[in-house]
Amino acid sequence: MWRGVICPIEASVKSYMCSTTVVGGRSGWSEQKRDRILQSECHGEAWRRVTAGESISGIVLEIQRIVGDRRHLLVETAGIGVGAWAARPDVRSTELLVSGILLEAAGGCSIDELARWVDIGRERALQPAHTASAELGPPRRVISRGESSSDGKF
Repeated sequence: MWRGVICPIEASVKSYMCSTTVVGGRSGWSEQKRDRILQSECHGEAWRRVTAGESISGIVLEIQRIVGDRRHLLVETAGIGVGAWAARPDVRSTELLVSGILLEAAGGCSIDELARWVDIGRERALQPAHTASAELGPPRRVISRGESSSDGKF
């Protein structure tokens, strides 16, 4: 099927997962950072297994094993995924299936809590992307070898 495909959310989190926070000369992860990493791990595992064509019940059991007693985090992850998909239909429909699996693994939640996270996901997806190129200003003309600029500056 889609082996080797990295989901959009997982790709954006990979760089975040590799960074460490230095506070007062000590490095360590805050509880919030550990939660984000756990959410990313669960989302990524569900995505990989869905695209590999594994059974939904097997994926749910594995996600429950990974998340342990922190199942409430899955509601947030699922809601944000659904909200992002709702705002940007170009996001693969696999995101909806993964979100449904995460909700099943969570074992139940308040519809109000889920709706709140869907709204947050939608708002985040509608925000302009933050890129380094946007902060650098307009692109400059590249001068080829043997060509000089019209004003003599390089």
